Amino acid sequence: MARVTSSVPRLKAFQTTRFRLAALYTLLFAGSVAVIGVVVFLSAHQVLEDQFRDRVRTEAQELSATYARRGLGEITQLVEIRSRGPAALDYRLENAKGEVLAGDLPRPDRLAGWSRITEPAHEDDPAESILALTLPLGSEGYLIVGDDLSRIEEADEAILRAFAGAVLVVFVLGALGGWALSRSFLKHVDTITRTAEAIIDGDLSRRIPPGQGGDRDLHHLATTLNRMLDRIQGLMASLRQVSDDIAHDLRTPLTRLRQRLEALLAEPQDGDSYHRGVAAAVADADAILETFSALLRIAQVEAGSRRAGFREVDLADVALTVVEAFAPSAEEGGRRLVSGALAPGAVISGDRELLTQMLVNLVENALRHTPAPSAVEVSTATIKDERLIVVTDNGPGVPADLRVRVLQRFVRLETSRTTPGSGLGLSLASAVAKLHGGRLELDDARPGLIVRARFPAAWAGPSGARSER
Repeated sequence: MARVTSSVPRLKAFQTTRFRLAALYTLLFAGSVAVIGVVVFLSAHQVLEDQFRDRVRTEAQELSATYARRGLGEITQLVEIRSRGPAALDYRLENAKGEVLAGDLPRPDRLAGWSRITEPAHEDDPAESILALTLPLGSEGYLIVGDDLSRIEEADEAILRAFAGAVLVVFVLGALGGWALSRSFLKHVDTITRTAEAIIDGDLSRRIPPGQGGDRDLHHLATTLNRMLDRIQGLMASLRQVSDDIAHDLRTPLTRLRQRLEALLAEPQDGDSYHRGVAAAVADADAILETFSALLRIAQVEAGSRRAGFREVDLADVALTVVEAFAPSAEEGGRRLVSGALAPGAVISGDRELLTQMLVNLVENALRHTPAPSAVEVSTATIKDERLIVVTDNGPGVPADLRVRVLQRFVRLETSRTTPGSGLGLSLASAVAKLHGGRLELDDARPGLIVRARFPAAWAGPSGARSER
């Protein structure tokens, strides 16, 4: 009975999460090594075979070129000499009748291109598999050059033996390591679970304590989850702030729209007055819709879904496009929009449409908030590992204590709200810069404002993305 009783804990041990984690860890680890072994085996085999093909092809082409210059007699002597070399390839030179002129390589099944020839075993030599290339020598015969594949087969066997041993060692070590890691890991699962339950209950301030005992992986996991929770808490706060901002900033246009409509209903209107009232109401509705569209676009940019479509973008080309498009309207308003220094090589990986929208917002913001006759300049720069788009104006500028705040949603220095705009242009521009790993900087132009959009020079060349120039 004692033996039966003692076996029960052993059976239960195989049913625990700890054992299943250790077994899964071991199988995944060993399976990964096996997959890597297959990939390495196939890659090494292909590389070796390509080397054999290159060697055979080079030799065959060289002999074929000699034939073209000096004829069949000269190439016959060369084949006989090279067949006796210490690291000689296998040769067969035959005339148009199929008679062997030099070499002892068996005749392939087809006299065209690549083929494999099996050379029968001799007394002391085993059978050989030969990779051969056949080239026609005009109408005088054929040249066949081959190389023994036994070295590739030996390398294949060595790789297979090595990885078979590695899988066995990994299996044993993985079992031990998986068991040890699962013991430590499961201690922290309960902590993470309790923290998650508290967060579900509404306590967004709770955070996961970092891993104890110097476990950097668990510490990194806890840190990453805490950063995610910080991000969620920040987004919730931002959502509340945006809701408040929407309620505040849309109250005025909605109230104005209601008043216009009430006035149209309350008093008799002639045709022209009625038309003007409806047109004004439509304009108010359009302004509200534009605000919601801008908010939706900011949300889409901040979601980061556009990163998958990043391509090579030349910032100088974007700058020229925007300047050419907006220079006429700027001139009509009594202002000048010009392109400054456009640095060559100011190329980043990004979304051209979003980068253009960012620059359009910066230019429109500068033109809207500078008096005539002001000048706005757009330039690009390359500074060490950064690529810049710079918009400079000589208007009133932005006070230093407000330069960070104006990048937030619905923030406008002109608090009376009499000028066009929703206070979302710079916020969208900042979101686009962050999507590209960059940032917006506002500085004093003395006089005026300098807005720098800084991007990392992470572009790796044409192999990394397609061009959007």
